[in-house]
Amino acid sequence: MADPGSGNPPPIMVNGIARGYWLRVPPNYDASKPYKVIYEGAPCGQPTGGNGQPNPSGMGVFNYASVDNGEAIQVGLDYGYAGICYDNGNPNSNDFLFFPLLKKMIESMLCIDTSNVFLSGYSSGSWLVNQLTCAFGNEIRATVEATGEEPAQQPKCVTGAHIASLFLHDVNDQLNPYAGILPACARALKNNGCAPTTCDPSNAQTTQTWPVPGGITIPGMGKCIQFNGCPADSPVVFCTTTNVDPGGANHYERVNSFIPPLFWGFLSQF
Repeated sequence: MADPGSGNPPPIMVNGIARGYWLRVPPNYDASKPYKVIYEGAPCGQPTGGNGQPNPSGMGVFNYASVDNGEAIQVGLDYGYAGICYDNGNPNSNDFLFFPLLKKMIESMLCIDTSNVFLSGYSSGSWLVNQLTCAFGNEIRATVEATGEEPAQQPKCVTGAHIASLFLHDVNDQLNPYAGILPACARALKNNGCAPTTCDPSNAQTTQTWPVPGGITIPGMGKCIQFNGCPADSPVVFCTTTNVDPGGANHYERVNSFIPPLFWGFLSQF
């Protein structure tokens, strides 16, 4: 695992700010085989994403390495805002300069399937995902995110970019209110050319049950729906839980092992 926090490799300098990253490559990496890549955004104040350090398990935000059968490379983005968060309320964030530089570097270092570039985020990292899909929509194949929001101020958005999307949110989340993620979902519906353009996961007329991958139980009366009328290659899925972690959940991803297989089950179809 690369650890720029230790200076090896060195962080990327972006407008005078040292931006780190961490990198997980499958143990049987084959330089002749193009790999899917997952860029990850962490919650605020967590070891993952801050100063290039992985979390204590060494797996990043979500432990995809336990479920991806060695098919994906994981790249975690270091924080750029006061060292504790992404600058996800700023339409001129340093993150918009950092991401393309990091992406270009990863693609020069490793064998990447550039048609399968994924974004994954939790809390502040989900806010970041929603900014990056706006700014770099044509370069992203799919996203998976938990307990985030759509930033009120976005950079200039790419329109018409088809991005397969899965949103996971607790309906009683107090730190990232449920209503805050609905505009991001609505943007995905509009960009993907889905029949509904309003994100209402409770509307039985515009949704159908999304079959959760086998062996996964979503806690808290959890369920997943898929919006009708979306292109087959660009589905929009919305999963809800109730009172799994209503306090906002910097521990949501730590105590719920269902998330990595759920998210990878969605991403692996592409």
